Amino acid sequence: MLKYNIFFGLLLFVTFSYSQISFEESTSIEIDGFWYFGTIDFADIDGDNDLDLLIGGRDNNNDVLTKLYTNDGSGIFTEKVNQPLAYYFQGNSNFADIDGDGDEDIFLAGSWGGKARMYKNDGEGNFSEIQNTPFFGFSYNANVFMDIDNDNDLDLLISGRQDSDFSPITRLYKNDGKGNYTVVSGTQLENLRRSTGAHADVDGDNDMDLIIAGENIGDTDITKLYLNDGNGNFTPSSNNQFHAILDGSIKFADVDNDNDQDVFIIGSSDSKLYLNDGYGNFSEKLNTSFSGSKMDIADVDGDDDIDIVFLGTEESVLYTNDGQGNFQEIVATPFKATSIGNIKFADVDGDNDPDILITGRENGTDTQITKLYINNGITLTTLHISNLDLNELTLFPNPSASNNLKIKFNFNENTNAQLNVYNTEGYQLLSQKIETSSNEQIISLNTSQFPAGKYIVEIKQGVNSAFGKFIKTN
Repeated sequence: MLKYNIFFGLLLFVTFSYSQISFEESTSIEIDGFWYFGTIDFADIDGDNDLDLLIGGRDNNNDVLTKLYTNDGSGIFTEKVNQPLAYYFQGNSNFADIDGDGDEDIFLAGSWGGKARMYKNDGEGNFSEIQNTPFFGFSYNANVFMDIDNDNDLDLLISGRQDSDFSPITRLYKNDGKGNYTVVSGTQLENLRRSTGAHADVDGDNDMDLIIAGENIGDTDITKLYLNDGNGNFTPSSNNQFHAILDGSIKFADVDNDNDQDVFIIGSSDSKLYLNDGYGNFSEKLNTSFSGSKMDIADVDGDDDIDIVFLGTEESVLYTNDGQGNFQEIVATPFKATSIGNIKFADVDGDNDPDILITGRENGTDTQITKLYINNGITLTTLHISNLDLNELTLFPNPSASNNLKIKFNFNENTNAQLNVYNTEGYQLLSQKIETSSNEQIISLNTSQFPAGKYIVEIKQGVNSAFGKFIKTN
């Protein structure tokens, strides 16, 4: 024991720092609040090298709207009026360069506006509807633009509810390179409504494979992976162990830096991460828990791995990645919790980090909101260990080879608190919420993710903190 006391005695005179992610709600945004499965997409529509905004849904007056906003480059948006965009909700809308002319066109689909529609961009952000398209009415739909046949144009998959009779339908359309689409007949794709989808090369053969999820004609919820033969012919994968979701999100990303595409499959009842073996065989990453039904991914902290943000009815949560696919919740973010909303990352102010836009009905109110949160990057917080008592918390067994560390404390208040774990270099390894009572209590901390070494535990309640030290042995 003596050598451990010597170590921590020396540590009392060390100053260290840790990095903290900082988002701040923008006060300069004046965009209508939208909800009811509204749409969000960003693209540079006018060639000025900033991200403009397509957004829609129902507003506070319950009117159905689709609006276009241009960005001044600093994240201040101005509505672009007199655009011929149809009004949709319960749908999904996208920017895509459908005709290969280097600017972003628009595809709209959903309830209220009738058939799905395409709009051509003149290069300056002015749109005109393309006539005589083969699309019909979809709602509760997923739109996936991808090059299915390696001819360098964007083909289109639509899966959703057919407005004529509410039946599920999935259609694949090929692009002739000029934005003219024709339906592909005889596909093996299952008809789905209340759907979502995503594409990636899951098996390393340099073509785009596909996952779609939703409800089929028998009212059964499914999630299916389809493999592409390189010519746009899709066959169901024999490796299809994914859980079923409705009205959720699917995102591909290499979360563990092994150069293959893993996948998040996110629904209101269950949200999971599946790891790819590089050949399109997926296995669930266990002991990973997320909450929320809509999500987006981006590198929020500039460490070259994919982080995630979830939109939920009780809270909206940001998780950062350690580079190996292990995710840690970032507490005390300012994000609003909403229902029947949407969420999207985009660098709206040109500072090379992803900001966040959230829409939906604000939790606990009848108000529809659109909130923009600016990413302030990494801020540096200095913790002066010499001013702290590292024996305020009782940690046991200590030292220990066990993965179950007990923490005894008494904060004399029933409230939420934050538990943080740091290594001796000052890096925050873990941050999670806990509930405290007005009596002395003992909680357990799973330390299986930590290698053998020396650590500091902080329990923070408001502006007050208590600290302890522990050593994990092999």
